[in-house]
Formats: sequence, structure tokens, C-alpha cells
Amino acid sequence: MYFYEILQSIMDEKELSVADVARLSELTDSTVRSIITRKNKTVSLEVAFKISKGLDISLQHLNGELSDLNDQANPKNEPKGYTLLNAEFKKIVDNLVTQLLEMQEKGSNKA
Repeated sequence: MYFYEILQSIMDEKELSVADVARLSELTDSTVRSIITRKNKTVSLEVAFKISKGLDISLQHLNGELSDLNDQANPKNEPKGYTLLNAEFKKIVDNLVTQLLEMQEKGSNKA
């Protein structure tokens, strides 16, 4: 998924408007609106950090790296009950999954 698609999906999930995202991320409305309307495939790291912090989501989620766990268009890939969690607990789950995947990667590299 491209950045604008991920951002739109998160906005839909959290029921946020462009103005909400801009305010929470300390960006201008025009910056956020431009990402969506111009269908930006990528954004600068600075903008990604601001959105990640403002929306309280991991950079991995925002980058689509955990899309198989967080893809709202395909909820069958989510762990049972994931959609019922609030943002704080989703972040904890995302971080745990990231750590487990890194441990698995390190383990498979030793073999």
C-alpha cells in the first residue's frame, strides 16, 4: 500500500478528518490534504514522524510494514479482538509483534 492509502485507512479507522490529522500531527491542513488528494506514494521522514507521533501509531504501521496485521480492508488477517483494542493497546501489540519478528529473524539467521 502507498502512504496515502495507509493514512486514509488510519483516518477512516479512527474517524479523523484532514483537519484532525493536521492538528494532532502539528502539520498544516494543506500538507495533509495534499498527501491524500495527490495520492502521495511516499512522504518525507519528518512528515512521517509527525504523523506517527500525532496519531500515536508506529512508523512500521504507517509504512505498511505491519499491514498484514493492521489492514482494515482485510480484517481476517488481524489477531482476534485486535479491532476492539484502543490505540494505546494496539501500539503495545504492534511493538510486541515487531519485537517477535526481529527475534525470529535473528534466530533464522543463526541457523
